[in-house]
Amino acid sequence: GRKIKGNVPIKDVARFIGSNWRIYLPLLLSIAIGSIEGFGMIVWRAAFFERTYGWGPEIVGPLLGLSMLIGTPLGLALGAALAEHYVRLGRAHAMLRACLFSQIASLPLTVAMPLMPTPWLAFGMGFLASVIGSMSSPGQNSAIQIITPNEMRGQISAVYLFSISVIGGGLGPTAVALMTDYVFTDESMLRYSMALFAAIVGPIGAVLIWLAVKPYGEAVRRLDAAQTG
Repeated sequence: GRKIKGNVPIKDVARFIGSNWRIYLPLLLSIAIGSIEGFGMIVWRAAFFERTYGWGPEIVGPLLGLSMLIGTPLGLALGAALAEHYVRLGRAHAMLRACLFSQIASLPLTVAMPLMPTPWLAFGMGFLASVIGSMSSPGQNSAIQIITPNEMRGQISAVYLFSISVIGGGLGPTAVALMTDYVFTDESMLRYSMALFAAIVGPIGAVLIWLAVKPYGEAVRRLDAAQTG
């Protein structure tokens, strides 16, 4: 077959993913779904504050920038700490369990954020949702690295990044826009479009992660047993 980076034929990488589809399929789909939700909410957040509360760019821009500057690294650190906590407890599915917690805990905050009666409540709710939502990233990346053979990590990591940037960045903002235009047919109803979008997409991502937890844990236990042996 055609060779790719690391001299591993594409057909071998595809065969490996296919033989472990119960892990990779729901995991990669959940990453894509989560990215669609994340980009969809982030891209429209400034317009939401302006249309709903009258906050202009001079207010929204610095606040959202500061929120991301603080919230994202905080969420990543907390997510790594949570995953390590589960590892210390001896949980084979530690990484995906941390992801599942993140997705379930952030969902009600994400749905409620655009429905808040005041802009400061919406901003605070969005900040908390961003911090908790970011907690899934360390577990996702670590899970992929743990169960993927060294020579295939580059290729499968490329699929992971494609799921985040291309799929999420392309479909997320478009989905919210289409929902606003064709479901609510009023741009001033953007807040309800964002809430409905999160309420639909969020549970799908959580269910996909849940489906991957058990087979992932089994794979980690097999790897540990092989290394011990």
